[in-house]
Amino acid sequence: MNLNKTIANFIIKKVKPKIDKFNHSSNLKFSFKSKKKNIIDPVTKLDKKIDREILRLIKKKFPDHSCYSEENRKKNFKKHLNWIIDPVDGTKSLILGLPTWSNLIGFNIGNEPKVGFANFPKLEMYYYSDGNNSFKVEKNKKKVKIIAGKKNFKTPSLVLNSIHPLKKKKVFKKILKFKGLLKLSGADALNYCLLAEGKIDTIIDLNIKTFDILPLLPILRNSGAIVTNFKGVSDFKSADIIVSRNLVLHKKMLKLLKNAV
Repeated sequence: MNLNKTIANFIIKKVKPKIDKFNHSSNLKFSFKSKKKNIIDPVTKLDKKIDREILRLIKKKFPDHSCYSEENRKKNFKKHLNWIIDPVDGTKSLILGLPTWSNLIGFNIGNEPKVGFANFPKLEMYYYSDGNNSFKVEKNKKKVKIIAGKKNFKTPSLVLNSIHPLKKKKVFKKILKFKGLLKLSGADALNYCLLAEGKIDTIIDLNIKTFDILPLLPILRNSGAIVTNFKGVSDFKSADIIVSRNLVLHKKMLKLLKNAV
């Protein structure tokens, strides 16, 4: 068994059962990470508990690997074998009682995301990539291989994964020219997983965090989806991304959003 499959199996068989015990906690007391009035970035006790548990399990099994998590950014982040962790993606959804929040775990070799895992406890399903293919497992049934490009809609769909694209005047004007189904959705990681299934055609997002996208990249790419910044480059330092379920759609979106950011 190669390293990527070993990592994927470890996450599913060892990490997921442990953190699922925390995932159904009713203790959702939260505080704010930033003291700035215009930044609303809550963190719950559940975020921190799950974060500690994931880090503990990884360090026990893979002591020579490095970890970088949203709640513990001071950990040493090496360049060879490293993990990216978002213990609760969609903390606002969690607090509001919406079921779309998730646990995100990614594994990189060098700068290349290889294994991705997105667990949706309230929806009783998870998505993952073993480095070659992407899969969905629902209610602990048999895994189903997912392919982003297998469906072909006559009317394309565009999902805005946050309100950020609407805040930029140029982007907003370009979006208004889009001909198809347009939806503003705060479903966080779930939108990207639905795109990997071929249910959503394109997603655009601005100001996305490293922890929110890197664990999802293997799931997206190994389903056949295309992920770039607004210039068509696989560089996510700008934190502005376009994701499409195939190259044809992606080229159309790049053309539409040219010079928008």
